[in-house]
Amino acid sequence: KEIYKKIDQLLLATTNENEELSFWDIQTSFFSLINLLEYQGMAKDNGYMISQNVAQFIRENYHTPITNMMLVKQFNIHENTIAKYMKRFYKVTALEYLNTYRLEQARILLLKTDDSVQSIAEKCGFSFGSYFSSAFKKAYGISPLHYRKKHMRRTKGAH
Repeated sequence: KEIYKKIDQLLLATTNENEELSFWDIQTSFFSLINLLEYQGMAKDNGYMISQNVAQFIRENYHTPITNMMLVKQFNIHENTIAKYMKRFYKVTALEYLNTYRLEQARILLLKTDDSVQSIAEKCGFSFGSYFSSAFKKAYGISPLHYRKKHMRRTKGAH
């Protein structure tokens, strides 16, 4: 059932019927589907389920402060166990996953809204605008403001 549900979500997302889904959401669903198919023989693999639940929790709460200790309390699992399973199934730790997801959400807001960079940083869970800007630049090779300007020019030029 879970596999068919993921396929339906992906089909819906690719037909643009759900504009709320970001590229990251679609990509995450796709990898989740691949993992489901790959690990269906290991359906009882507790680590897989833990990593899926942690990732889902992060996607639903990325705009709030999330720490390893919060994840430990939320899932009642040692932080090393969470890190091990996230690395195994997502190739990153929970906090790296969180940071990547936040940056992707911020990138989308830069393109879809006129909100200030500081406001976007706060909406995506970054406490400090300066940290957000440096993390964004490290991830995308360009500052958030220049990213917005560059892509706004492109969309205006396309019309």
